[in-house]
Formats: sequence, structure tokens, C-alpha cells
Amino acid sequence: MLRGSLKMHNRFTNRCVGRAASSRPLNFANTQISMKGKSNFELFRALFVFSICRIRPLVLQSEFLVRMSYKILGNKITDSMMKLTFFGHFCAGEDTKEITPRVHQLEDCGVGSILDYAAEADLISNPNTVKQLSSKIIDSKVKVRTYPYSDEANCDKHRDTFIECIRAAREASSADAKCFAAVKVTALGDPELLKTMSNTIIEFRKLYYRLNPENKPFLTRDDFRIRFNDIFESDWNSDELYDILDKNNDNMVDLADWVNNIPIDEIHTLITSHCQDKHGPLSVAVLNDEERELYDAMANRLRRLAEVAKENNVRVMIDAEQTYFQPAIDYLTHELMFEYNVNSYPVVFGTYQMYLKDSMDRLQLDIARAERYNYTFAAKLVRGAYMVTEAEYARENNKPSPIHNNLQGTHDNYNNALEFVINKIADNLQKNDESNAGLEIMFASHNQQSMELAVKQIQHHELSPPDCGIYFGQLLGMVDHLTNTLGFHKYRSYKYVPYGKVSEVMPYLIRRGVENSDALGGASKEIKMIVEELKRRLF
Repeated sequence: MLRGSLKMHNRFTNRCVGRAASSRPLNFANTQISMKGKSNFELFRALFVFSICRIRPLVLQSEFLVRMSYKILGNKITDSMMKLTFFGHFCAGEDTKEITPRVHQLEDCGVGSILDYAAEADLISNPNTVKQLSSKIIDSKVKVRTYPYSDEANCDKHRDTFIECIRAAREASSADAKCFAAVKVTALGDPELLKTMSNTIIEFRKLYYRLNPENKPFLTRDDFRIRFNDIFESDWNSDELYDILDKNNDNMVDLADWVNNIPIDEIHTLITSHCQDKHGPLSVAVLNDEERELYDAMANRLRRLAEVAKENNVRVMIDAEQTYFQPAIDYLTHELMFEYNVNSYPVVFGTYQMYLKDSMDRLQLDIARAERYNYTFAAKLVRGAYMVTEAEYARENNKPSPIHNNLQGTHDNYNNALEFVINKIADNLQKNDESNAGLEIMFASHNQQSMELAVKQIQHHELSPPDCGIYFGQLLGMVDHLTNTLGFHKYRSYKYVPYGKVSEVMPYLIRRGVENSDALGGASKEIKMIVEELKRRLF
């Protein structure tokens, strides 16, 4: 049930006493602020949950223990126990009615919500499926949800589930709150199609560099002609293709024009049908008639989600996935951005995994594309969640690893991207008289050093935290000292808020358990801060 705008105003104007305009660093160790919205019961529950997570044998047997609980104690008792403990800590509820109080509680602390429907497989009706997912999570430290493809009808069901999530985000949040809903593209189409699309996009980009072997910043019409006849049939005029690419008529075509102005489903008609080599890598990679039909269906599902999000004043957060899917996901995301991120209000956010070696180049290119074609670029930056599977895929296919060689390389890349984007926002706001940065970003990270760096950069540029288009995001039930401290000081702070039936979110809960059972997972710090706050309150 939506509340009035007056109550919303009071909620967000009374949530803290100070502005973040000062240059003082934020104190993330102040538990009085970071745990302000937590009841004593919630603190004791968090202490219990994190303490159990540190007992790794229990985490490794968690799926078996819960399954036995369902068998011996029954659904009602087991669900109640889970809601009082792990589910209640890491998830917001089972449906819109249950999640609404939790979303309002977050808003009281200055924190928004990114709703994430976390159901994967029912432990009661599909115990073997959950067991398989659990073993993969524990053995490979898989941190993310996957959607096995069965048929197009199932993809339509996933689309409808995401639509419900978008509407739930609006219904559970206050009237004027900026809220998000998370979406995974692999739920909306055949992953094999995404692989084919990604290969097409990669080969299409390689063709650009065949036309531009010197890697010039751009190709003039004369540059374009030099190698055109080495690749294409002699009866095709190079000006015909150049006119399609040079939509600005500025006699400059660069990679941004190349990837933006030839739709993937028209590459065969516009490009490969004119190639001399009918069996070259791009000619082999292009979508066939059946694949183009499946592509249209997937793109229409995504477009429907964007439409519903726009109608409900919700932002769609499209998650990043494995590198063999990502070029296709990026392509689909930017198609949606071009259509829906207009009038300085972005509906669609993409995701960049900064543990990838090419992530900074892609980020800069995509921001340049958005500037040139006059739509608002919007994305979240994460470190990455597919390290094990990416390494295995590279090894099995005899390819170099796409991931930075060490953890410090990932940290450096993330922080460099963070500084680049904030500098860009500051420059754009100055040029546009502080009316529109043309760019919004979410720093989604549990790394305190990165959050401190972002705050320092925002203060350095004297940006207004609530209004500059910079957001912060963390998972519900983890690193509250980051999220709540940022929210208290008027930064746009968000929690990923999972929900779904208790029996269906077990894989998600096991992932959180595994994450916090790791010595580097942060549970020790969480426990120390919780104990400190309980002592302050009780003694």
C-alpha cells in the first residue's frame, strides 16, 4: 500500500541531522548510526546467524539439515524457524505484503530497495534440484542465481515473474522513492542464443579493426574506402555502408558508431551478404532465421519489462553474467537504454564486472556512445561473481583468462573506474549548469575502501549526495555499517532485497552462508560491531 508524499517527505528529511557537504570522512565504525534501525532482537538474530555461518561443517550440510527439518518437523514449523533466523536476516519476506514493512524500515534509515525475486527451486517439491544447486554453490563458490532453459513458454513465465517484481517494488516503496528491480537476461531466452549473439558481436567488432588496422580514433570516408574492397564485393559502394554508420554526417565513424548503427539481426542483410568470404568468421557467426526469431522474442520480453518499469516509476537493474553471454547482454541493455533512458530519467541500468580486464575500456566506450546518441547512461559497478566458472571456461577452451591476474588488479580497476565516472559526472554537471549529468552510476560493493574513496571524490567535487546521480548498493543482511552510514548522511544508499517462498530461496541462503563462512567474508567484523552495539544498548 502506497503512502502519501507528505509522509515520504518526513521520512527522508528526518532520517539524519547532518548534510554530507563537509569534507570530513564518514565514520563507518559508529554503530549507533549504522545499527540505528535495528531492534535488539534483530541484532541478536544477526549475531546468531553470523556465528552459525562461521561453523563451516554446518554450512556444508545446511541443505540436508533443512530438508530433514521439512521432513520431520513439517513445512509450517520449518518455515517459521527459518523466518526467525536465516531467512529473516537475509530476505525481506515471501510476498509484497511481507516485504513492505522491511522496505519501510530501510527507508527510515535513509536506504532504498532493489527488489530481487530470489526463488530458484522448491526444496519440498524439487529436493534433487536444490541438492544439485547446493553442491555447485559449496564446491565452486557460485555466488549467483542461474536459470536453466527449457522452452520459450518458461521464458514468458520468467518475464511475468519479473513484472510482478517490478510492481512489488513500486507497491512496497514510498510514493516518491527511487526503487529498483533486478533482472537476469538468461531467464528470458536461450543461453545458447546469447552465446551465438555474443560471438556475432565479437566478430563484428573484429571486422571494424580490419577496416581500421592502424586503430585510428575514427575513420573518415576516404579511410573507409582504402580497405573496403579487400573485404566486400566489388559491386557494393562503400558510401552506402558509410552513410548508414555516419548518422551524424560528421565524416567520422568510430567503434561507437560501428556497434550502435548496425542492428545485430540485420548484420547478414547489411554486411555479410556483401562479404567476399561467405564462410568467414562473421558470416558463420551471424544469426540465422530461427535465431533472429528467438532474438526478437527475447528482446520483446525485455522491452515489456522496461515498459512496466517506466509505467511504475521503477528502475530495472540488468545483472551481468558470464563473459560468453555478456556482449549480448550489453547489446540488449544499450538497445533498451537508447529507447527508455531519455529526458534525464534512466529506466534501465546495466552492470560492469570490474574484475574483467576489458571492463574499463567497455565502460568508457559505452559512456561515449550514450553521450553521442543522446541517452542517459546508467549502470552499476561490481567486482564480479563468476571467477571460478570463468577460469574453468578459459582453461577448457584454451583461452587466456579474462580476469585480472590478482585481487589487487581488480581493486585498482574498480577504484580507477569509480574515479573516472565521478569525474565525468562532475564535469558534465558543470557543463550543463548542474541540470543533468547524462550519467548515473551505482557502486555496488562490500569493500569499505572503495566506499570511502567514492565519498572522498564526491566531497572533493562538492557534489550534492542526494542529487548527483551516484548510488551505493549492498546485500540485505550484510555490511549494514556501510549502507546505513551512507544513508544516514544523505547518500543514495540501497540494499538488494531478496524475497520469495522460504522453501524456494534455499540456494540463495546457502550462498550467503558460504560467503560468510569464508575467513575473508567479513563475518568476524560484523560480529564485533554487533557485540559492540549490544553492549552500548544494554550496559
